[in-house]
Amino acid sequence: MRRLTHLIISTILGIYFFIIPAFCQEIIIEGQAKAVDGDTLVLNNLYIRLNGIAAPELDEKGGTAAKSAMSQLLFDKNIRCSLSGQKSYQRHIGTCWIGKLDIAASIIADGKARDCPRYSLNRYRALETNNSKLLVLPSYCLRK
Repeated sequence: MRRLTHLIISTILGIYFFIIPAFCQEIIIEGQAKAVDGDTLVLNNLYIRLNGIAAPELDEKGGTAAKSAMSQLLFDKNIRCSLSGQKSYQRHIGTCWIGKLDIAASIIADGKARDCPRYSLNRYRALETNNSKLLVLPSYCLRK
């Protein structure tokens, strides 16, 4: 009985100190990245959806311009991303930087994407330009 109690306590402590923290901690990755579209990039073979922004899809008005802006921004730069641990359509959700430059903020300030308030909590709202505001805000960005 004592051995079983020891095993149960050891298992609970192992889960508490090792397993749970592994799922709760953000993951940081770095390297060269390529644009998939205006709000998604590939870094170290991981597809990353930038948290808190919405860029037009490639087949929508402004979609190819958003991807082009993202490609130019990423070209030959070291990118650092903090992944939240969440996924959307097999893409990791994260915030990415070039040095101290927030990539999502830059794409919005360039007029190629919108703040997505449901996920950004209006973090990028002040950066929207007149051109940004002309882009369609997807319904998933609206609070439920």
